[in-house]
Amino acid sequence: MQAREILEDLLKPVDESQDFYKKQQLRELAMLNGTFRDEGSPMSGSVSPFHNSLGMKRAKTRG
Repeated sequence: MQAREILEDLLKPVDESQDFYKKQQLRELAMLNGTFRDEGSPMSGSVSPFHNSLGMKRAKTRG
């Protein structure tokens, strides 16, 4: 195989479902952001950092 053929083969777009490196990068990014979910677990409702999942109530203020 010539260098040109190798480069052309490497530059062909890959189906995202088969792109292992992209999946790994997205997984690492999600872990850093704290939004990683295992593929086997069901999707949760909200991944927003502002979602009140702890059931905490706001402090009452005088007004």
